[in-house]
Amino acid sequence: MNIQDLPIQIIEQIGKVQKIAFPRQGHTSIVAILDTPDKKYVIKKTENDLYNEWLSEEYKMLQYLYHTGLPVPQAYSYHVENKSRWLLMDYIDGISLREFLSKEPNLKDKEKAIFNFGLCLKKIHECSSHIELLKK
Repeated sequence: MNIQDLPIQIIEQIGKVQKIAFPRQGHTSIVAILDTPDKKYVIKKTENDLYNEWLSEEYKMLQYLYHTGLPVPQAYSYHVENKSRWLLMDYIDGISLREFLSKEPNLKDKEKAIFNFGLCLKKIHECSSHIELLKK
């Protein structure tokens, strides 16, 4: 993926893309970080029927979870183009819990990070009854 591949509707929404970077990739989508003059965004692109469905669900869930106070990115748009699906959302700077735990020497800081991660998961699970309603 390069800047020219981005759908025009997304470019019109975010403005000029100055830089595009690719973080460590998973297996279900292409993920890129877009730098614009105003802010950073994340864009995810899928091209497989199953992954397209998952990306659509991710968009719906992020829209719901964003209003719960949980630390999730704001999802701005979901774009369909032929067999491709695009999800545009906020970029949130940080590192994975795994990376933090592997680098952090202080045991108390590791315990605090794990505790906070658990609290976040608890909050997500408390939202689950509402999430199930969104899927119907």
